Amino acid sequence: MKPSKTFTLIELILVVAIVAVLAGAMVPFISSARQRARIAKVLLLYEATRSAAKLFYAEAGFGPYESSENTCHELYSNVKCFNPGSGGPITGWDGPYISNPLSRRDGPYNSGIHVATNVPPAVDTGIFLILRGVPRSDAEEINKILEKNDTGFWAVTGDVQHTLIIDELRIKLAPL
Repeated sequence: MKPSKTFTLIELILVVAIVAVLAGAMVPFISSARQRARIAKVLLLYEATRSAAKLFYAEAGFGPYESSENTCHELYSNVKCFNPGSGGPITGWDGPYISNPLSRRDGPYNSGIHVATNVPPAVDTGIFLILRGVPRSDAEEINKILEKNDTGFWAVTGDVQHTLIIDELRIKLAPL
């Protein structure tokens, strides 16, 4: 009898099982690479908005408000968003300080991005980059990079803060 050139059912099942095991072993590496890419994008956004916010504050004398969720773009256009003088030009504005208004596409989480200022009597004053939809694990890694701190109450009191209920990450760009 002449040997058959086809695969047996056992051989096919064995090959499928080996491929499945190898694919399963790759999942953690792919997930880790995606997290690193998201964190890198947040850090790039942080550097760009920090420089823009500091320059805006130095020239205008108050902290900017920039949002991907509405038409308020003080870092991009010379229109004041909040009182006093809402809707009018900003004295001392010499922008644009960023090349385009912020949009959801600028962040890795496809959610709202804001640059906002907390002024006294707020407990934590300063200019903040605020991102929504940030998983706690990403926030912890960003904190380790920016503050070199992974213990204590960083999520509540440090320059990198994370609100678990709404997965909001707040990074201080500059103190006031």
